[in-house]
Amino acid sequence: MFSLLSPLALFAAFGILIPVLIHLWNIKSGKTLKIGSIALLGDPSNQRSSSLRITNWPLLLLRCLLILCIALILGDPVQQTKLDVSQQAGWILVEKGNFKKLWSSHRKQMDSLLALGYEIHDFDIDFKRLEPADTSSIFSSSAEAPLTYFALLKQLGTQLEPGRKVYLYVHNLSSRFASKTPPLNLDLHWMLLPMESADTSWNVRSYRSIDQSIIGLTAHSSAGGTYYDKAMLQPGDTAGLAVDTATLRVQIIADQRSKDAEYVQAAVSAIRQYTRRKISVQRIQNLQQAQQNSLVFWLGGKAPSAEETGKLPNGIRLLQYAGGRVQSLASSIKDLHGVSLKQAELYKRTAYQGTPGRTIWSDAYGNPLLSQEVLQGKQVLKFYSRFRPDWNNLVWSENMVLFLLPIVLPDANATKAFKQDRRSLAALTDPKLPASEHREKGQADVFVKQSISSWFWWMAFVLLTLERWLSYRKNLRLS
Repeated sequence: MFSLLSPLALFAAFGILIPVLIHLWNIKSGKTLKIGSIALLGDPSNQRSSSLRITNWPLLLLRCLLILCIALILGDPVQQTKLDVSQQAGWILVEKGNFKKLWSSHRKQMDSLLALGYEIHDFDIDFKRLEPADTSSIFSSSAEAPLTYFALLKQLGTQLEPGRKVYLYVHNLSSRFASKTPPLNLDLHWMLLPMESADTSWNVRSYRSIDQSIIGLTAHSSAGGTYYDKAMLQPGDTAGLAVDTATLRVQIIADQRSKDAEYVQAAVSAIRQYTRRKISVQRIQNLQQAQQNSLVFWLGGKAPSAEETGKLPNGIRLLQYAGGRVQSLASSIKDLHGVSLKQAELYKRTAYQGTPGRTIWSDAYGNPLLSQEVLQGKQVLKFYSRFRPDWNNLVWSENMVLFLLPIVLPDANATKAFKQDRRSLAALTDPKLPASEHREKGQADVFVKQSISSWFWWMAFVLLTLERWLSYRKNLRLS
């Protein structure tokens, strides 16, 4: 099937009118025939005659075809061929760290797929090919938090042809799923694997509380969800644990007319009430009043300069408003691993300025919403939104506390906690597997486009050669 990627370029075909008008306006010199009775008279002036008649049809046709061919080249012609997906080998995607166990438990099914020509690939950003012999290898786990399944599938869609069959052997972990399914045109078959352990827990932090008792904060994660609880520890229970005894200082700088500071102060107070951690909250006027080893919220309009940041005390952490122009959008808020906060809606944000740093929070489109970087030895967090109800609904929900908890109390086991998150997909209400664009029977056929501009370039060259040859012969006859 022939088509044009830029059909508007066909307007150039109206150039055909130029050679047609030239051929119609046929002007030629008149010839004088001398006879005896006027032979002795002087030569008459040069006579010309014209007629609206085409006298050289082959030359006109070649010129019109040449212009039409050039117009087609400008339109970027492509040939669409039907893709026979049944003749293409599919892919089997596994995480190489689980390949050995999967091969032993699902070998029969994988063998049948391999017999059909399927290939085994690592379900990671590079999608390296694996062989059954690789089951004897031991693959180390990356220290970085893994990407979500949907983020990997989006990258996979750029490498495989539409309609390709893909079998995914992945664990049923909600932390690996995003809330928004990517647009895909692959025939996906999800083979969700249950987690081996139904429940897991780990110590997040131990600290001395307001009443001088020692509290241990423990996280529990299962298929139903993740939650935290705290317990008073006895002196004998703290062996091997680092007990934090310092008072955490939280300082807030905000405009007098703004209520942003009130929302932040209320959230920090809620964190203090729940954790019973020694936290002091203070309003200050400028950065010169910031104290060492404190968390400062800069909620003013204009962000502090690099010079002001460099003068901050050592060990300080600064969360500031950042970004360019204001953008209105309907989006959600995702954490570092692409998991959306439940009922966390984003209404407005400021444009990301492309500064280097680690993304902690992002919107549904993957644009950083909260980034972390180190400037002149100071840890700076840049928030591309505002703590206001017309910007997001964090301030009206418990998500405000969930948002600020890892900021107020940084968890050194955050990566470990994520890797031990045991929530299953069935426990989620928003994310769904991308199944709406699977290529099933009865759906539209898949076509592949291939450029054929080179054909028309050769055709134009042949037409130009013939046109020049006929024009040269015409001039020879007239001379």
